[in-house]
Formats: sequence, structure tokens, C-alpha cells
Amino acid sequence: MTLEDIKKEMGKRLNDPDLTQFRGLVGNAFIQAICDLIAKGEYQPEDIPDLMVDDPISTTFDNWEATYTIPSETQRFLDVYLDTTDLMQSGLTLKRVDHSEVKRIQLEPAFAPSHTECFWYRVRDRVHFILSKDYVEATPPSWEFIMLSIKNPDPDDWTSEVDLIADKGYSRNFLYSCINKAVDSLRGAG
Repeated sequence: MTLEDIKKEMGKRLNDPDLTQFRGLVGNAFIQAICDLIAKGEYQPEDIPDLMVDDPISTTFDNWEATYTIPSETQRFLDVYLDTTDLMQSGLTLKRVDHSEVKRIQLEPAFAPSHTECFWYRVRDRVHFILSKDYVEATPPSWEFIMLSIKNPDPDDWTSEVDLIADKGYSRNFLYSCINKAVDSLRGAG
């Protein structure tokens, strides 16, 4: 199913099979529907493999802290993890915490990471890491963290020959959900 097939399907559902009325809108409405479903969490990772990104980044800690800036093309940031080999060798324990918990560390040191713990939290477009001051390995310690995220869909990659199901791996059910949502929004129901 190519992007052109999707546009034609939307045209049929909008009673505009030649896309005389909605030609300039169907593509944008479809992309918006993809973004909306991702933002609402109405997808499975296997529905959108073309958009899933496992980005390994090398992080060096300075004074037990490190920061990563999330790329601007990211639609949704999901998780941080260590490769299994690094996890087993380092013994590091990654734990997601809220920014409010990090503020408590300053007031009550008992809430700080201990032994092999590394806390991470997100503030706007940055992921911050706080390593336990008890952790002793390399000086300064560094790891390759994997940043799991979903990138923004880029319809410029979807030429008329690109099949979103066969070539990009999108699930048919997800694409039809996007078509339904886009058609509803163009009808004024969404």
C-alpha cells in the first residue's frame, strides 16, 4: 500500500475519488493521524518499525552526571537501556525517576542513587543521568546507552514505488486506523 493508494482510499471514503476537493489535504491529514495515534499511544512497536529508533549514544559522566539532548526529529521519547553485554559487565542498575525525586536528593542524601544505581530523568528535550557516587570502575565512567524513541514520519521517503507495508513494515491495521482518523478529521468529525 503506497501513499498514493492511501490517498485514493481516503478520496473514496470522502466521496471525492478524483481528489478534486481534498487533493492538498489528504496527505497532511494522514501524516497528522499517524502523529496523533503515536502521541496517544495507540500503536504497537511492530506497527511502525520504520519509525522506531534504537540510537546508541556514548555517555561519559562528569561529577557523576551526564546529559543527552533528544534529537529534534523525535516524535516521542520512550526509554533508555543498556545493551545486555554492557549491563552484565558493568552491573549497572538503570532506574527512571521523576525530576521531583531528584530535587529531594539535594535535601535528603538518602534518596541519592547508591552502589551500582544510575538514575535517569527527562526534562524537556534532555535526558539527565545521575550515577551513584559509590560506583567505582573507570575514571570517568562511560557507557553506551540505547535511546529508544519514535521519529517523526517523513512522507518524502514514501515515493510512489514505496509500499508502506512490504517495504517499510507498517501494519495494515495501523495504516487503516490512520486512514479512518484522517477521513474523520477531514469530514469534521475528528
